[in-house]
Amino acid sequence: MRQRTRRAIEDLVEMATRLAEYRFDQHIRDVGLAFRMTRQPDDTWLLEFDLPEDKERDATLYTLRLFDQQNEAFSFHNLRRIAEDAELSDAYRQALLRIRQSYYRVLQQYPAAIERGFFEDEELPTQGEIMRVVMNGGLGHRRNPLLRRRFKTWTCDSIREGVLFQAFASIIHSVLLLVNELLILSREELARA
Repeated sequence: MRQRTRRAIEDLVEMATRLAEYRFDQHIRDVGLAFRMTRQPDDTWLLEFDLPEDKERDATLYTLRLFDQQNEAFSFHNLRRIAEDAELSDAYRQALLRIRQSYYRVLQQYPAAIERGFFEDEELPTQGEIMRVVMNGGLGHRRNPLLRRRFKTWTCDSIREGVLFQAFASIIHSVLLLVNELLILSREELARA
C-alpha cells in the first residue's frame, strides 16, 4: 500500500482504538437509553434519562469528531480516497466504501423516537442534523450562530434536552459500531501488508 494510505489507516486504527477504550458504547449496551418518571412528594414529576456521564461523552466526542472532519485522511468522508489505493485488498476496499455508505445512511435517517415539531415547529431533524447541532452548536464548537441558536432552542427545557441527548447518544452508538468495524478490518489489512 502507498505510504500515505498506510499513514491514514494507522491513524484510523489509533483513533478507533482510543474510542473503544472510552467504552461509551458499552454504557449504552449495559444501561440502555431509557428514562424514568418519579412522582415527588410535592406532586411534581422528576424525569431521569439514562445517559452516559458527561466526561465519558465528551472524551468520546473529542475523538469521534475526527472521523467526521473532511480534512482528516481517515474520516468517513475520505474512506473513498483510501479505497482508491489499488495495492489494498479488494475486500478491504469494498468494505471501506460500504462502511462509508452506511455512515451517510445513518446521518440521513430520522430518529425513531422524535416526532415532527418536538424541537421546532413543523421540523423533523435528521440524525445528521442532530449530530451537527449537538457537536457544533453545543458540546464541541460553538462558533456557528445558527447551530448554537438551534442547540439552545432544542435544549430549552430538561425534557427536550434529555430527549436530544438520548437521540444523540443513539446516533453516536451507531457511528461507533461503524468505527469499530473499520478498526477490525483496518488492523487485518495492516497485518496483511
